[in-house]
Amino acid sequence: IFFRAWMGHLLRALWLLSFLCLVTISLPSATPGQQWFQDQELAQFMHFSICTFADCEQDSPAHDPNVFNPVFTDTDQWVRVAKSWGAKHICLTAHHTGGFALWPTNATAYSIRNTPYKNGTADVVRDFVASCHRHGVEPCFYVIPSWDSYESHDTEAVYVEKQMQMIRELLTRYGPIRRLWFDFYRFQCQPGWCPGKSFPKAWSRILRLVRELSPQTLMLPGPDGCLVAAETGNGLYPNWYYNAGPTGYACNPTPPEHPRAIYAPHESDHSIQNPGDAWFWHKGHAYLKAPDLFEHYLLTVGQGSNYILNVPP
Repeated sequence: IFFRAWMGHLLRALWLLSFLCLVTISLPSATPGQQWFQDQELAQFMHFSICTFADCEQDSPAHDPNVFNPVFTDTDQWVRVAKSWGAKHICLTAHHTGGFALWPTNATAYSIRNTPYKNGTADVVRDFVASCHRHGVEPCFYVIPSWDSYESHDTEAVYVEKQMQMIRELLTRYGPIRRLWFDFYRFQCQPGWCPGKSFPKAWSRILRLVRELSPQTLMLPGPDGCLVAAETGNGLYPNWYYNAGPTGYACNPTPPEHPRAIYAPHESDHSIQNPGDAWFWHKGHAYLKAPDLFEHYLLTVGQGSNYILNVPP
């Protein structure tokens, strides 16, 4: 009798186990673009804009465009340096705070077109993309639509349309662009940044524009992923590739069983100009040494986050 009862419990347990094996647990998973990004592991930031020549970090209020006048720019050398230490793609500050555009945009007067460099005929974005293609590195653009000091006096409608036009130009003039780096994604307007309450509500229009023009373009920071430990070069442990609800600029990591979990790869950004956390080139600034950089590689890639290191020309 004892044996029959034991066998009955065993059979019921086996039946329950077989039933559970048929239940598929569905977790959010990476899109092809997110998988591409995570496979990259390493990227380089290229902070180069009017602040390179004005000795500033934020171009706010905006400077006189005549300040931008390099002797020359060797974008091939920039890309060779990035590739030499293992960066798989490079994010150039095509449109940084202040609003200065590194290409001859039709959206604003605050661009390379109205500088003395090459008598206004230069296009650093074009040269950068061409160098990336020559050396087998993916180009990426840093853009910050919600902080354009030069155009911040516009009405909300005019301001947003100018920002969208610049993004439209970047995605249609220079061939396929694999990634956009949206600084201050989903941030609200601040005085001197953008007019009224144009942001964050304009983000939905910008995201639709990017998806329509270039579906393969990853937006991170953006809807496709987020930052952890911003500007520190540190990752997280444990590192969940899931976010509690839609991503913002910074991650809100969560275990995958969270009811609002979405897949969201992480990145940590960092500047080689430390201590002091400078992103544009400054004469005589301290630089991190190789052992420091390797430690940050272990703290980011070694713990499952991507690492983007700023090395400004």
